[in-house]
Amino acid sequence: MSTVLTTPKKSRPPKEDPFRYGWRFIKVTTPEGDEIERQVPLTEEDVLHPLEGDFIVNTEVHDQIVSYLKLAMQSPYVERPDIVVIGNMRVDWGSKLGWAHGPDVAVFSGVRGTWSARQGTFYPAKLKAKPLLVIEATSPSTRGNDFGYKLREYYQVGVIVYVIIDIPYDGEFGDIQLFGYQAGKAQYEALPKDDKGRLWLEAVRLWLGVEGSDVYLDDAEGSRLPDYNELVRQNRQMARKVRELEAKLARRSNGKRRNHGTH
Repeated sequence: MSTVLTTPKKSRPPKEDPFRYGWRFIKVTTPEGDEIERQVPLTEEDVLHPLEGDFIVNTEVHDQIVSYLKLAMQSPYVERPDIVVIGNMRVDWGSKLGWAHGPDVAVFSGVRGTWSARQGTFYPAKLKAKPLLVIEATSPSTRGNDFGYKLREYYQVGVIVYVIIDIPYDGEFGDIQLFGYQAGKAQYEALPKDDKGRLWLEAVRLWLGVEGSDVYLDDAEGSRLPDYNELVRQNRQMARKVRELEAKLARRSNGKRRNHGTH
């Protein structure tokens, strides 16, 4: 991890597509004195340190991976109000440096007091929350932030484990790659992978792995945490089996009634 990185300066949006990173709405006053909202493009630094209400552009595969990880990680802690799993939510760390980020997935423990999911920002310092894990899935326009500035900044705000899911995009070759980092005494240290290429995330006691284009989580015993679509498929299969069993029992009951009527 480099120790000489500095926060990128406010750069101009790309000329070929000024809204490539995303956008926000700001209030401006017209020459006539009317106050209106104007859509303005985000810069790379805006994406690194977002404001509430910013819209950041992501791909569908990025959102699918992040949605699965967030929901799957929430499931073991549904009865643990002291553990909070959030996704794509602004986090104001309460750092003296004033940093705020928008991690794709973040897990906090030791949460005291209450917080509202309707809020646009999570304040771990106010809630005495410990940042166990942050996961970022790369996007082509901001990959440099994930491997650069965030490696330094997440370490300095106390994130214990930082994982990057590096997704190849159009025009790139190769598979999804996992990069895991555990906080050491002075910087992040690389996490080893097992013989299946998985990362053991001790902070949340889960395995993170990749199969083809899918990212998955296994619990400590190796059981897969299903995604929403898989749960829907399982529920439909179960409902179909129940209907088939009910129909079979109904036919058997009707048969007995007919047989009884012949005597």
